[in-house]
Amino acid sequence: MEDRRLIEGLLNNDITAFNEIISRAVRMAMACYKRFRQDLKTLGLEPGDVAQEVLLRLVNSDYGIFRRWDYRESVDAAIYKITRNLCLDLAKKARRERRMIKSYAEIRSEAQTNDFQLEREEVQRSFERCLNSLSEVDRRIIQMRRAGKSFDEIAKAVDASYSMVTTRFHRAKRRLKNMLRELGIGYHDLV
Repeated sequence: MEDRRLIEGLLNNDITAFNEIISRAVRMAMACYKRFRQDLKTLGLEPGDVAQEVLLRLVNSDYGIFRRWDYRESVDAAIYKITRNLCLDLAKKARRERRMIKSYAEIRSEAQTNDFQLEREEVQRSFERCLNSLSEVDRRIIQMRRAGKSFDEIAKAVDASYSMVTTRFHRAKRRLKNMLRELGIGYHDLV
């Protein structure tokens, strides 16, 4: 259908003219959607959503664009311009949202890391206080075991028997666990 007759038919509420505009807008929206697919998918938009928005912009306020039509450009050019501008706007919005989400995730991750670090330091200080409250021999046995020494090596270092070292280690470990539990701290395999 020729552009002049199409616009006149649209202004006179001709359903075939309106269907032709819909058909052209959908075709143009599909073409533009392919180009901006990644950004538009981020916003959860499908080609039909873009076509619908283009149609709304075309016919907004009683066939807005067609009421002031000067016939210097084709209907297809006008539809393309509206579709392209809409897709560009939506793509910018999607990129802005992705940057915002990424920034928020980085800030949140950094805050969680700082919180975790502070919590970890507090647990470590509490552990050290509890460890220091043990007897000198028990504290040395636990520290050497944490350092990866075997019970035989520890027995030689503290000049005691293997069985005495293992018994003292397990009793000291149990006391340490109980002290940490009273402070509301899980054992967390600190020993």
